[in-house]
Amino acid sequence: MEVLRLHNLQKSFGSVRALKSASFTLNEGEVVALLGDNGAGKSTLIKAISGVFPVDRGDIYVRGQKVSIRSTRDAMDLGIETIHQDTSLAPDLSIARRADRDFLAAHIDV
Repeated sequence: MEVLRLHNLQKSFGSVRALKSASFTLNEGEVVALLGDNGAGKSTLIKAISGVFPVDRGDIYVRGQKVSIRSTRDAMDLGIETIHQDTSLAPDLSIARRADRDFLAAHIDV
């Protein structure tokens, strides 16, 4: 089952084109990695689908439905969040425990 599909995403910052027609499909149960040289657009792509900034062009589909992600809240409501690899705040936690911590922090009003 298709969980996430990106079709021809484009993002520019002034005259710098950070994403040019980025497309891929993520199916349920798949584990994927984003690989590329510095400046290839990996971080830009992740920030765009997690709502840090909107894409200029292209379509995002979540479970087959076309969606508009204009904020991190929009992305979170769709189940899309970024878990950063910085371990300095909790060096003894496993990746799974860090993910749980980040998820809870994002969803509980303190």
